[in-house]
Amino acid sequence: MRVAVLCPDFPPDRSGLADHTAALAEHLAAHVEVIIITSQHQAGDEIEPLTRIRVLTQIPRWDWPGIQIVSRLLRQLEPDWLLVQYVPHMYGRGGVNLMLPLWLWWWRWRGGAVLLLIHELYIPWSLAPRRIFAAVAQRLMLVMSIAAARRVGVSTEVWHRKLERLFPFWRSRFHHLPTPSNIPVAQLSESERTSVRQQIGLASDELVLGYFGTLHDSKLMEYVMESLHRLETAGQRARLLCIGPASEELIQSLNGISHQWNDRVICTGYLESSRVSQYLSVTDIFLLPLIDGVSSRRSSLMAAFSHKVPIVATFGEGTDRTLLESAALALSPVEDESAFLENVCALAADETRRRQLGEAGGKLYQNQFGWPIVIRRLLSMLERR
Repeated sequence: MRVAVLCPDFPPDRSGLADHTAALAEHLAAHVEVIIITSQHQAGDEIEPLTRIRVLTQIPRWDWPGIQIVSRLLRQLEPDWLLVQYVPHMYGRGGVNLMLPLWLWWWRWRGGAVLLLIHELYIPWSLAPRRIFAAVAQRLMLVMSIAAARRVGVSTEVWHRKLERLFPFWRSRFHHLPTPSNIPVAQLSESERTSVRQQIGLASDELVLGYFGTLHDSKLMEYVMESLHRLETAGQRARLLCIGPASEELIQSLNGISHQWNDRVICTGYLESSRVSQYLSVTDIFLLPLIDGVSSRRSSLMAAFSHKVPIVATFGEGTDRTLLESAALALSPVEDESAFLENVCALAADETRRRQLGEAGGKLYQNQFGWPIVIRRLLSMLERR
């Protein structure tokens, strides 16, 4: 079986979608032939060679001329399936590109089979004129793309149920396909963990609060900073390890939060996955306060699960039922900062509970969200044309 994967982002691009696409392709290539169709890269960018995957970097822009190049490539390749990584803003300015779903319709009419992997639905409604247009256009894009697809993988249980309710006549197309971790686990010995802590500049008695990922509006960074402040006020020596963001990005995201944090926060900037794994392995508590709650589309959550790091997070309208019922992480309502901070302080004071939560998270990841689980579901979708 030959599968062509369409995604504007691919390493050396630095984004969660690029990393996810690379990991997906690597795991899928153990079972089928995989070809990546992605954007042109700037001169000097080097794509790391992948042993079992062809990468075609031939799309200058995702406009009509660019889509015609995709058409030409697909006619040459004749794949059994076209797998589309669906994130609206990746395909057009302002997240609007109605040519994409129209072209997917053409590809289906021509006899092609489309599998849509939905990582985002659409932006929320807004009174701003441009946002209203984008909100309407993205909803239209989604409906047209789903109509053109034979199978649709949806990254959260909440969205899966929502799409089944909205499109009951297409119910059989929808499948929950979570987003696993993009970070392979580096198995460190105790001495290696100690060495990593020393390299970072951590004292032996300092508790490490971890944060991993971009600084997006959906992240409640005030909860993160207040967690550090609350522990230190209680007499617990602690440091915050921000994996991914640079110091300047964190300062900009804080928007006037007044705590003096400079000497207590370590910002790593962008790191290779092997280094990320080392830093996650020395994290005592992972913090993930999200405005819509944690869900199975959050690869940072999955990275913490797979590294068996105890997690303090929020739940909200976007949270999967599996996560709510799992008891594998310490959850509090999105709007309740006090409950979030209480969970942080309780875990900081209880090493046994931290170990239990970490083990429970690792087991949940292995049984529900890991790459073997996701690839098995994906292959089942591909085999039923």
